[in-house]
Amino acid sequence: MAEKHAPARPPEGGDGFDREIHYKAVWRFTAFLVVLVAAGLVSMWALFGFLKRQIAGSQPPAPPLAAARETPLPPEPRLEGPPGPALHILRTREDAVLATWGWGDRTKGIAEIPVDRAIEIAAERGLPVKYGNPAPAAGAVK
Repeated sequence: MAEKHAPARPPEGGDGFDREIHYKAVWRFTAFLVVLVAAGLVSMWALFGFLKRQIAGSQPPAPPLAAARETPLPPEPRLEGPPGPALHILRTREDAVLATWGWGDRTKGIAEIPVDRAIEIAAERGLPVKYGNPAPAAGAVK
């Protein structure tokens, strides 16, 4: 059968803290690790500086025709700067074209309508269906 145990009580002294952890040792170890990492960083920084000077001193000078091997810049215009008034003008023109009525080709009967109206018409009439894949009849189950 089952054994009955008494509820756990805090150790003598009544404060309820665990006295098995040596906080001074934990802080000393943490400080040791911080000093060790800092020393490692400083020594690596010094080593890389030394190696950089060694490599720079051992490299021969660049050949006189080295500049000719560099790829030239492409012709102007290379890159556009940040979008400014040119982008605003472009967007204004696009909005004007997309929001107006007009003739695309009057001889063929092709008209241009605003995008919002085209969306309304597509919602009323529905989108065209491909020829080889007719829509199933209402209530049909595959």
